[in-house]
Amino acid sequence: MPGLDLDVFVHPSHISKNFICPITQTVFDKPVVTPCEHTFCEDALLEWLSRGNESCPVCSRKVDAREVKKASRIVLNLLGELPRYCDHRSKGCNWQGAIDHYQSHLASCEWKEELSTKEMRKQLEELKSTNKTLKEENELLNLRCRELTLTNDSLTELQSSNKVIQKLSESQTEVATLRKKLQVLELSLDPRQPTSFFQPYSSSPYSTSESEFENASNTDNDGDVSSVDLTRRRRTGRKAKREKGSKLKVLHEKEKDKDGGNERKHRTMSGGHDRIDKIDKTCKP
Repeated sequence: MPGLDLDVFVHPSHISKNFICPITQTVFDKPVVTPCEHTFCEDALLEWLSRGNESCPVCSRKVDAREVKKASRIVLNLLGELPRYCDHRSKGCNWQGAIDHYQSHLASCEWKEELSTKEMRKQLEELKSTNKTLKEENELLNLRCRELTLTNDSLTELQSSNKVIQKLSESQTEVATLRKKLQVLELSLDPRQPTSFFQPYSSSPYSTSESEFENASNTDNDGDVSSVDLTRRRRTGRKAKREKGSKLKVLHEKEKDKDGGNERKHRTMSGGHDRIDKIDKTCKP
């Protein structure tokens, strides 16, 4: 903090309030004056303005850092004559004198080197303690790092196991689906189920044409129908015979195709059984 505490002065109660900085509440150190004629410690005022304040801390008038000036020579002389103690007083130094003479005293103070050595030893002990603490923390961090590495490896193995289990589950689902399909195919190929191509024909396709031909012949023999009508009936009979022969051929081809479809279904069922057996062998541990 800028400024000098009252405790370092020989007669703090005799120090005028005009020598006290309004910002730090300490004796001026490098005093400066604002355009509104208020005096502050230089470092304290610059810090005040750097925080975004643009007014005097006392009267709130606008202050520009470029307008700040050093205190007059009279003020500096009065401050320089104030008696003070040495900063090493608590260590055994009994010096006291004016502020202006203090820097000369420090150059020859016998307690300065001792204080510096003790401070260095103290700092060294603090550094050793800090170093020891950092080593312990480093060991704990390394141990934690190893634990996290093991945990990561375990998680990786667990993820691999989960993938295998998922694949096994998918394979089992596929097996169940194939079995259902095979059951449906087996039911469709069950010989106990009636199919249209097993049904016998009710009559011969030649019966109608032959009866018509016989009727035509009988009618011709009886002499009741003319030769033109007989010829027409014979042609009609032959046409009907050809049409029914074609229908019979189509029926036989359909039955043949159906038998081939059943054979393909049997092959599909056999391949499905083979696939299920292969998947079952794969799923077994």
